[in-house]
Amino acid sequence: MERCLAAGMDGYVAKPLKAADLAAAIAQLRPPVASPEIQVVTPPVDITAALQSVEGDQELLVDLFEMFQQDYPKQLTELQDAIGAGDAERIAQVAHSLKGAVGYFGAQTVHALAYRLETMGRQAELEGASAILQQLERELERLSTFAAETNWVE
Repeated sequence: MERCLAAGMDGYVAKPLKAADLAAAIAQLRPPVASPEIQVVTPPVDITAALQSVEGDQELLVDLFEMFQQDYPKQLTELQDAIGAGDAERIAQVAHSLKGAVGYFGAQTVHALAYRLETMGRQAELEGASAILQQLERELERLSTFAAETNWVE
């Protein structure tokens, strides 16, 4: 992956390809499209994909999400600190970890934002990292709120 990104590729998706990973990689490269007339609010979680990732084990998915809820605020703090210090390597490491954690939940937007931060860190190109982190924070809050307000696993 590092060689591909260093060679100038805009993104990287590892084999075996997963539809969610490919969609997230494509989404992070496309400019956002906003329509003032119609704004469709999609859930921050692809429940079908989330259940597939744990072979339909709802209890396991809930347990994983609870652990994620406890861990992600620390990861956000680490990302803030790393961005403030200009520590590209640390940004890449923490963003990679966060990206892997949200992969279980089918949270494509969060995945794409974490992937973007990871890529920026690996390329040591940190311009705009704070803005992406702010988007990531909003999406994680949205994910957390969605999980708290709905029976999302059932």
